[in-house]
Amino acid sequence: MSAAALRFSLDPMPGQKSWTEIPFGGGRETKRNDLPWDIAKAVEISGTGIRIQGQIDRVDVNKDEGLAIAYDYKLSKGASLDDLKSGRQVQIPIYLAALEQLFLPSFDLGGGGYYTLRGKGARLNQGLYRAAFADCTHITSHISKFDDVEWQRIRRDVATRVWEFIDGMRGGHFRVKPSLGKHTCKFCDYSAVCRYDAYRISRKKN
Repeated sequence: MSAAALRFSLDPMPGQKSWTEIPFGGGRETKRNDLPWDIAKAVEISGTGIRIQGQIDRVDVNKDEGLAIAYDYKLSKGASLDDLKSGRQVQIPIYLAALEQLFLPSFDLGGGGYYTLRGKGARLNQGLYRAAFADCTHITSHISKFDDVEWQRIRRDVATRVWEFIDGMRGGHFRVKPSLGKHTCKFCDYSAVCRYDAYRISRKKN
């Protein structure tokens, strides 16, 4: 997907440099010597002491503006704003946390979002972007760009939700209750081993 996405026409930022499939947080070895950060450096979820590791599909850096942006490639569309705020999807906020710890103070964060590979329309109109850098990010959707106060508030709310998840796991609380019921189950990778049964749960409620 990375190679396909780089072939799409997208107005570059001044002084832009892009990287794809960049590991962070340690746990991986690579022979690449062109990466923008030390991949062994620890990345933590703020306030939890929990270290995370992963791979960001793409990072664009505008050296002239001192700006960094993260993207996750999607074939169709990414998570909605409600999914992000509720904590159902935390990938983009985690990407932003990683960039913040790996790039700052040398670069500002322009935001992060989904890069859609199929379909018509703008490819970059979902995510969490800062309105102050709209000229660089090319985001036109008003529901995906925020003033700095709101942008930080959403990120703090997501961090709180992540902490609640971690606290629950530490306490052994694994409720069999998908946040969106059958819709969640439809796209679940673990349905074959899950104990959730919509009919049985509904009978318990009644």
